[in-house]
Amino acid sequence: MTTSAATRDDLVAMATFPLTRPGENTVPIRMQTEHLAAVESNLDQRGVPAEIVEKYFLGLHRCDELPLELWIGMITDAYNLATATAAAPSYVAALAIEGSSYLRCGQ
Repeated sequence: MTTSAATRDDLVAMATFPLTRPGENTVPIRMQTEHLAAVESNLDQRGVPAEIVEKYFLGLHRCDELPLELWIGMITDAYNLATATAAAPSYVAALAIEGSSYLRCGQ
């Protein structure tokens, strides 16, 4: 598994639909949910274990409508943490998974 960090543009490109309503700069919950499904599918295809994805992305499933830049930043960070954890030695990954329970939407 490669561990090169994804950029914000990489994560935006995973959405096959507009993330915001026309003329607005916030991401509605429905678009967040659809974007998360696309990103989680990408992680699954890359071989990232489901328990790692769940730990880093669970809090994102409960977000309110968010500004686009905040949403993209949060999902990019979660994606990069998940891929780095999956590539780490198992004892390091276990520590990271345990500690990720403190990462939650907007906190």
